Amino acid sequence: MKIKIKDLTGTALDWAVATFQGLKIEYDGISHWVVSDKFVKQLGEHHDATGNQCGYSPSTDRAQGGPIFEREDMTVSGKNNGATEVRLRTGCQNKRGVYTFSTQRGPSLLTAAMRCYVANKAGDDVDVPGEL
Repeated sequence: MKIKIKDLTGTALDWAVATFQGLKIEYDGISHWVVSDKFVKQLGEHHDATGNQCGYSPSTDRAQGGPIFEREDMTVSGKNNGATEVRLRTGCQNKRGVYTFSTQRGPSLLTAAMRCYVANKAGDDVDVPGEL
């Protein structure tokens, strides 16, 4: 089903980020996505305070979303009506040589950043599995 990037949250947003990174993730059937064993070494295992393996959630886990923010060279462009705005240069130059930017908002820095990442790859909306 198509969802506007500006409306992506939670597991749907995390699924979209993983998909555009080429990661294979599996839904644990309870509450979150778990990266398949093949990619655990690449991403590192993430555990909560009790030692249980956490799911893949770059929109809420700074250890997972932070490296994407830095690698993609995103910038925080400010706050707008209480929402954080994040910008990502798209790589497209207009006739004057000025780059265009993808800008997304979110209730947190990581949500805005992951929306921006997905928007830069997918455009205005993305097809997500119906169960999300």
